[in-house]
Amino acid sequence: MGLMLLASCVAQPAMPVRVEYDLTPRTEGIKVRLHNHGHRSLWVTVEFINHERGLSRTVKLFLPAGAGHEVGWYDGWKFEPGECVRIKHGDFQDKHVCLE
Repeated sequence: MGLMLLASCVAQPAMPVRVEYDLTPRTEGIKVRLHNHGHRSLWVTVEFINHERGLSRTVKLFLPAGAGHEVGWYDGWKFEPGECVRIKHGDFQDKHVCLE
């Protein structure tokens, strides 16, 4: 009789990155803030997706523990309502947020 191993399905913890956004005064578009509220610094892969225009952009960002990063028109991406932000890191569940 052989030994059977069962893989356990352990859910990854939630992504410790908060996504905030607002309309930027005196500029065009929406500014997105990614804030790492975790206790360790993270390199994350962030995908910005505009489904209506069929555009996407993927970048790697370093988010220090307890700090954040802003992205907006000055980075070459003019956010619009309806766009989505997807954040990935191998140790956490993916986070997906759509801008209203």
